[in-house]
Amino acid sequence: MDLFGERAAGLPFVTNTGIAPEGSMQEVYDRATQEYGELADFAAERGARIALEPLNASISNVETAIWTLEQGMEIVRRVGRSNFGICLDSWNVWQNADLLENVRACGTSIFIVQLSDWRIPRSFQDRLVPGQGAIPLPPLLRVIHDTGYRRPYVVEIFSNDVPDALWEGDLSCVVADSINGVDAAWRQAFEG
Repeated sequence: MDLFGERAAGLPFVTNTGIAPEGSMQEVYDRATQEYGELADFAAERGARIALEPLNASISNVETAIWTLEQGMEIVRRVGRSNFGICLDSWNVWQNADLLENVRACGTSIFIVQLSDWRIPRSFQDRLVPGQGAIPLPPLLRVIHDTGYRRPYVVEIFSNDVPDALWEGDLSCVVADSINGVDAAWRQAFEG
């Protein structure tokens, strides 16, 4: 953070909570509130922002204990720092109950948006190019935009350790397909 905080031009450092110690969600909330408060203060002194990324339920207690936007926003509210918000990853949250309402509730706490698409994963590293899977991206993009979000949208694709891994193919095609997929979803969201 000392090296990149001021140079990152407001881009957030993306984090997650880690697993729940002995299954205690209360401890996750208590520790996250305290530690993210301290981290946000440290980051603020360096001109940096922190984004908590709720991860998909399929990796709950592998990498995180927080897997819904509602849970993430509860921690954001508890921390109460203007430089602490949410990383909204389409792959991770698209199956959350009341997704669009919960995105609206995030409002200006959305610090960064990550896009990819979903199929039933065959490993922890099995995502698709936006527009090639099951996630209804156009309504999601529309509601994100309606919150006032005007920061970067990042395509984040993990794809290895599966037979048709995107990382093992022509990466220029993956980039072009990603651009085309996001553009098509954006047009559908805003042009009907």
